[in-house]
Amino acid sequence: MKDYTKNMTAPIYYQSDCNLDLLKGKKIAIIGYGSQGHAHALNLRDSGCDVIIGLYKGSKSWAKAEAQGFKVYTSAEAAKQADIIMILINDELGLIIETRTVAINGRPIENSVELETDYSQTTDNTRAIPEQETSRTFTHNIYDRNHTNIATVYSTVRGVYSQVDSWAQILDISAYATGSNAVVSQITFNTSKSGSDGYLYIYFGGASSGTMHYKIYTNGTISNL
Repeated sequence: MKDYTKNMTAPIYYQSDCNLDLLKGKKIAIIGYGSQGHAHALNLRDSGCDVIIGLYKGSKSWAKAEAQGFKVYTSAEAAKQADIIMILINDELGLIIETRTVAINGRPIENSVELETDYSQTTDNTRAIPEQETSRTFTHNIYDRNHTNIATVYSTVRGVYSQVDSWAQILDISAYATGSNAVVSQITFNTSKSGSDGYLYIYFGGASSGTMHYKIYTNGTISNL
């Protein structure tokens, strides 16, 4: 029988194989300081790199990162300072950071938009159990490439779920934007939904600038994936 495993060994790279000169003079922001974030941060620092940490206010990892000798900032401030950003967070606390490309006055701005998303959720238990209705409001703070807030998008996702019957469905998605008239007038939305998944399509000046994917789970939690 032919041995298909021959010549299939994956190459292993070591520090000696890397050109660390490419990172000299560069500030690296590690967003998140959990099992992945702290390992990346420590390894980069041990390799002589300039590393800072970005966390949300109130993170239990803030003191841990400082105790290990790192300067810690909010995610937005760390991103503002950094030349290189590594994002190592999950969606447990409703926080995401994404980059989009948009256009202002018809001119594309590369990697210009940072979306910081917070949420609040309320559950209406007045429906007869096992069916319950829930809604979640997401706040997407939009920044330009100079990290100046140019607009805020508010989206509300409403759904129904049943833990007993193990099903969930998004009912509707609504959104609006606030900010200067010059910016807000260029922001439009479209939505779609299919079962437990829903989508908010964000357009800037008629051009697609991002898609938000929402999902409702059988425990009533609505997440922005």
